[in-house]
Amino acid sequence: MNPPTEPPDQSQFMAALSLESQFHHAFDHLRGVAFFAKDRHLRIIACCANFYRRFGYDQEQDILGKTDHELAPAYLVEHFMADDLEVMRTRQPKLNIVEVFLNDFGIPDWYLTNKMPLFDKEGEIIGLMGTTRPYNSSKDTHHPDRAVEKALRFIQQNYRKNPTVQEVAETTGISLRQLHRKFMTAFRATPKDILQKLRIRAVCDMLLETDNSIGEIAEALHYRDQATLGRAFKDVMGLTPLDYRRNRVG
Repeated sequence: MNPPTEPPDQSQFMAALSLESQFHHAFDHLRGVAFFAKDRHLRIIACCANFYRRFGYDQEQDILGKTDHELAPAYLVEHFMADDLEVMRTRQPKLNIVEVFLNDFGIPDWYLTNKMPLFDKEGEIIGLMGTTRPYNSSKDTHHPDRAVEKALRFIQQNYRKNPTVQEVAETTGISLRQLHRKFMTAFRATPKDILQKLRIRAVCDMLLETDNSIGEIAEALHYRDQATLGRAFKDVMGLTPLDYRRNRVG
């Protein structure tokens, strides 16, 4: 089959697509990458499987029409909405946002987010779309605040060893109070909060990927004892480590 010699007409091609044509499903096959689109009321209007499964849904239809308030903890939503509104107000993309987002375990984790405005045929804003992917896979990305960046790097490299927040602050060259304030501004969470979340994520990984006892996991991650791990886990996850393992594995 010989292709025509004239260049393709993109607008004609796009207009010919059926309503069921969903480019965003291509993201279903990119590990770790999630796509979403929202209308001007910030309701989910489309997303890929990696996105809706992150929130515990089995199909895209189940999440359509929901807002961040229905999907994420309140302390995360304020940042999401502020960025969404900025993108629609300025009509400009907002790229390489390093932020806390929910990972596949429902635990806040570091992600790199890009957001872009969506326009109708008349050039008016009708919403936005975006992608998220794990921050750890983006080695060339840095938080704009150097103290926060240093703290994040130290936490990511050492959270399994259970460092103190004072040790985290000492790597940044600023006081613990200043670092606390910077984290609250950037993430609506303290360094201690983020450290705890990452440690609980590590517990989740070990519960699902190993047969280690709770005591062995506590020892490997430098918890004081099994009871301390159990209390910290329930505070974050809302159930005990054993219940989590049974629910996920069995």
